[in-house]
Amino acid sequence: MPANVDAFLAAKRIAVVGASANPDKYGHKVFQHLRSHGFDVIPVNPTTSAIDGVSTAADLYAIEPLPEAISIITPPEVSEKVVADALTLSIKHIWLQPGAENGRCLQLCVEAGVDVIAGGPCVLLELP
Repeated sequence: MPANVDAFLAAKRIAVVGASANPDKYGHKVFQHLRSHGFDVIPVNPTTSAIDGVSTAADLYAIEPLPEAISIITPPEVSEKVVADALTLSIKHIWLQPGAENGRCLQLCVEAGVDVIAGGPCVLLELP
């Protein structure tokens, strides 16, 4: 497992930005997968109040205490704002799930010196 994946998975509290109440969507699968592995997972979705009985946060600013890491499963244009918010909040571990990243997201992460995972690996495959 790559070192940055290990560092991400060392976090105890993880926000899943783009978590979904729809069990067919990856945002739901990633949320549930992390929960099933014992992580304290906060779903972030501004359009629903709870997912599987867990209260959602509308955005990263609504989470207290802050997560150590975030998994992003949003369209790239939304991901850019999420990454910017995460950097403002000093979140150091960011996993852009496949399809969530673009060049600007990666550039922001690299410039800020945060631990970023992008370009293919999915938490569903990296965490057995």
